[in-house]
Amino acid sequence: MLTPRDIQEREFSKAFRGYHPQAVRGFLEGVAGAYRQLLEENYQLKETLKDLAFELRCFRHLDESLNNTLEVARASVSQVTEVAHQEAGLILGKARPQAEAERSEGTRVAGKIESEAARMEVSASQFRRRVRDDLMRVLSALEKVKA
Repeated sequence: MLTPRDIQEREFSKAFRGYHPQAVRGFLEGVAGAYRQLLEENYQLKETLKDLAFELRCFRHLDESLNNTLEVARASVSQVTEVAHQEAGLILGKARPQAEAERSEGTRVAGKIESEAARMEVSASQFRRRVRDDLMRVLSALEKVKA
């Protein structure tokens, strides 16, 4: 590969009526400087390319990891949902008979309360009738005593 130093140190043979050596030397130094700049820029670009290639590999690895994690999460959600549905079915299976038993017990207790209330109503009615009859007898006796 041609280096800036090769350009600067290049010697040409002198010929009669040839180029002016100082002009050639000045031109070669300018070319060497420009070439040096290009080589430096090329080196910097290669380094940048290496860095970017490394970052790209890192991002691809991260992307792959995230995709794998997402797949695992989706599978987990699916499993958890299925287990939750199964557990809900079991809970409902246990709760329905228990609720039916409690409803039946509530109906039985309500029937007892209603029949007790009806019996008490009858007793209260009989008590009122006896009290009225007793009051009527007392009143009648008071009117006889008064008369």
